[in-house]
Formats: sequence, C-alpha cells, structure tokens
Amino acid sequence: MKKVFSILLVFAFVLNASNSALGDFKLRQRMSMSEGTSFERTIWVKGQRERSIQKLGIEDNEAARFMPEITTIRQCDLRQTIKLNEKEKKYFLEPFTENIESVAKPLPPVKPSTRTEVIKGGTVTFTYTLTDTGERKTLFGLPARHLIIKQSTESSKDSCGGESKSTMVEDAWFVWLMPETARCDIEIPRRNLPESRGCKDRIIMNGVFRNPGFLLNGTMEMFDAQGKSTGKFTYETLELSKSILDISLFEVPIGFTQVDTEQALMKMPSISDLMEMGKEDRRPKPAGVKARKMVGIDFFTGATAKINQEAARRFIAEKLGANGLEGALVISQTNLLSGIYSNVIGVEVRSVKESGASKIGGLFGKVTGDPSAAKLGKSEAEIALTVYEKDGKTVVATGTAKEKVDGKADDAVKAAIDSALMQVISKLK
Repeated sequence: MKKVFSILLVFAFVLNASNSALGDFKLRQRMSMSEGTSFERTIWVKGQRERSIQKLGIEDNEAARFMPEITTIRQCDLRQTIKLNEKEKKYFLEPFTENIESVAKPLPPVKPSTRTEVIKGGTVTFTYTLTDTGERKTLFGLPARHLIIKQSTESSKDSCGGESKSTMVEDAWFVWLMPETARCDIEIPRRNLPESRGCKDRIIMNGVFRNPGFLLNGTMEMFDAQGKSTGKFTYETLELSKSILDISLFEVPIGFTQVDTEQALMKMPSISDLMEMGKEDRRPKPAGVKARKMVGIDFFTGATAKINQEAARRFIAEKLGANGLEGALVISQTNLLSGIYSNVIGVEVRSVKESGASKIGGLFGKVTGDPSAAKLGKSEAEIALTVYEKDGKTVVATGTAKEKVDGKADDAVKAAIDSALMQVISKLK
C-alpha cells in the first residue's frame, strides 16, 4: 500500500552518528500525515542497541487487527535484528545481511550462452541542498538548528524508467543527539548484475550530503514533477529523557517462542477469523435499534494519481452513513474476499481535468493562506461506480457521472461520486 510505503520511507534517514555518547536515552515522537493518519514512535538507545516501537493511530478496531504492534530490537554488537510480537509472546530473529552472505555457499560461475547488448539510457540526476536559516533555540536541553533540506530526483525522457521528477523537502529543527540511534555499519554485498537487464542510465550527483543531526520537530513534504504536494508529514517530539536503561529491554524476553517467518510473527487473521468478525458485526441489535448494512469501499482504479483517494473513499463512507448504511474502507484483498460486507463499492476514475487557473489558484492559496484562492478555475471528473455482491465480483448495479465544478480535481471527483452514488443507493438498502 502506498500509505504503508509512505510511512516506512519517512524513517529511512541516513545517519552518521559519532561513537561518543551522551548516555542512554528514550525518545517519543508523533508523526501525522496530511490525510489524517498518525502514529507514535518510541525508541530506547543503549550503546550499540536500539529498541523501537510504532503505534498506528487507527480508530477502526477491525483495521487495527491487521496491524499488530511489533517491537524491533537492533543488536549491532551481535549483528542481528529481533522483532517481537509481545501480545502473542513470539519473536523473529534476522541476522544482518553480511552474516547471511558469509555462510552462503558461492555458486560456480556460469558462462552466458549469449551476449545481450546493453542499451544506453538517459540520465538520472540526484540533487541535495542543505540551508541553515541561522535560527537557534533550545529543545529538551539541547541546542537546535532550523534547517531546510531539499532532495530531488529527476530522470530524463530517454532514461530507462522514463521521464519523472520528485522532490522531498524537510523544514525542521535538528539537534546533535549522540548516539542518534544504534546505527550499525552493514556492508551490503554488491552483486554483479547481468547486463541482460538491457538498459543503463548515467547517474549525476549534485551537492554533497551533510549530516543534519536528528530531526526533533518540523515537517517533511513530497512533491511531484508539477510541484504538487503528494504527501506531508509533521513531526513532534513528545518526550526526550536521559537515564540508565536496563539491558533486558534490548533482549528477547523470557518465555517468548521463536518463529521462522515474519508472517507467523504478525499472525494475520485467517478467513475464519474474518468470518467471525463479520458475525460480530451482524449480531442482533437491542430492541428498537435497526442493524446497519456494512458496505465495503474498495481502492479506486484508473486515473488516481491526481486525487486524494483516501479522502474520496471517506467521502463515500460519509454519504453511506447519511443514508442509514455503514461504509468501511477495504484494507486488503483478504479483507475484501472475507464475506463480511453486505456489498462492495468500486470506483473507476475515468478522467480528471484541472484547469490552469485552478492549479495557479491552489498554489496562490498555499502562499497567501487564503483557502478561497484555491477554488479558482474549473475542474472536471468522470467516474464509473459499481456495486458488487458480498463476493466483490458479482455486479449488482452501476452508476456513471461526469461533473464540472469550480474548484480542484478532488472537488470534481467528489461531485461525480455524489451523482453516481445516488443512482445506485436504492440497491444497497
């Protein structure tokens, strides 16, 4: 899932911590995403070991069952990572990559039967800039610097992956917190990739990476080639304490059972578990309370790149609620096929058009802080909405709509959804 991928990328910082240390510490930090999702991360650091846990801010108890809390322990001194499911009292042990490679038996060299010519691609340019604003203040007893870090990747039209551009901007307060994490220097083995892949780009590096320190408070925002924001993350450090930590925090607790795979550690619900969840939702209601049908809202298909899909799915849930139904966002294929929904709604976004005036207005609104400025121009969207039986395959009804509104692409999509939903709502009651 994009959302789940976006949440992992945020914490993939390249840290270059010193061996000197201020001692053990505990840090608790909240991260909020622009569409409303949030989670807290807590880390404990002691020498060469780090313990961390992330708690997703999910209000939907059903969805939370698919995402058990996993505690991760990095033991740099033993060159391994331990993952704990404390609720199930299970753990999964994963040696660092170089350990796996060192015990692996090398394969004998094989001479290729044919030679594949490598096609020369285009260029991929990575640009890094760090700007020190000069602002300073004290956070949790540490001197903090206000930095703006911009990292962008741009591929030429003739590159192997085609033309693309993305930018990430961090606008935040950084401190020198050593050790920043229990950073382990893991040498990832370099494999000799066969040239049969057929294409090779030229890499251009602009700027020199400088370690900014640890991000305590601030934002990180990502932009596409047109400069449109594709996601914004806000960081807030809630706690930073320095005290001696017990070594037992960084070891496998007594009584835990080792499992062979991460899937076994996660203990994903089975089909029978999902069916039981559905039975709970269909329990008889108290006298005078009418049971509400639960309708699954699947992920959209088609031209979804320009819209906020999660906001649009929540919009459908709100419309269903206003009509005496209960809308639930589908979170996985297993969830979809479990049979817990009375019906499933799918949406194909056939086209989305946003006028130049609307794009300029949206940018102007961000700069000036005037939300009405973002409504300049017109946008148009065409969608096809399909209602399926509980199996998620058998079509019950379809509705199509094409709407043009004063506003942005998301506004047009919601207007089209509203029109199409009214065409099929009677089939859901």
